[in-house]
Amino acid sequence: IDQVRPGDRLVTRVGDALMAIGLAFESGYELVTLKFRAGWDLEMVRAVRQTFPAEPIAIDCDGLCTLGQQEMFYRLEDFFLKYIEQPLREDDLVGHAMLQQSIRTPLSLDQSVTSLARVEQIIDLGSCRQVRIDLGRVGGLTPALAIYEVCKSAQIPCGIGATGQGTLATLAAQSLSTLPNFKLPAEVDISDRPVWIGEKLPLPTRDSLVQAAVEHTVVS
Repeated sequence: IDQVRPGDRLVTRVGDALMAIGLAFESGYELVTLKFRAGWDLEMVRAVRQTFPAEPIAIDCDGLCTLGQQEMFYRLEDFFLKYIEQPLREDDLVGHAMLQQSIRTPLSLDQSVTSLARVEQIIDLGSCRQVRIDLGRVGGLTPALAIYEVCKSAQIPCGIGATGQGTLATLAAQSLSTLPNFKLPAEVDISDRPVWIGEKLPLPTRDSLVQAAVEHTVVS
C-alpha cells in the first residue's frame, strides 16, 4: 500500500498516485518527492515522468539500494530528477562518492548526516552534492549550525528537517531555513502531519505553502 501525504489518503495504484501528484502541482506545490522501493521503482518513476514531463520530481531511497544496482541508477538519469535522496546505507560514504561520480543527478544525504565529523567526511569524499540536516539526528541547533557553516564553505546546499520532534523543533527548523544556504525545502511538522515547505517563509500555515513535496511512503 502507498500512503500519500498531504491528505492522509491511501493509494494502491499508480493511477491514484498520479492523480494525487497532479492535485499537488495544481495546488502550487513546486516539488514532488517519491519514495523509491522494490516494486515501486523505475516503472513508477517512468509513469510519473510521462504524465508530468517538466515538473520537478525527486526520489527518496531511504538507504535501501546498493552499488550493485548501478545500472538502475543509470536508467534513472533519463528522468531528469532534481535529486536522489539517500540511495545507499547511511555508513557507505565511499559508495555514495562512487555513485555520485558516475551520475549527473545530485545525491542528497540525510540519514548519513549525523555529526559535523561525518559531514566533513562526506565533503572530503564527495559523497553528495546536497545535505539535509535533521535537528534530532545531529543533536540540536548548535551542531546543526556548525554543519551548515561547513556546507556553506564547501558550496553544498542544505535542507533542514525536524519531523516528529515537537513544536519547538519545528519553529527552530523554520527559523534556520531562512539562512541563505538552506536552498532545499525544509521538512517540518505542520499540525498533525509532515509536509515540505520552502525556505524564507513566515511561521507555517497551510495557506503559506509555496514549495512542497508529496511523499509516497511504502507501508509494509
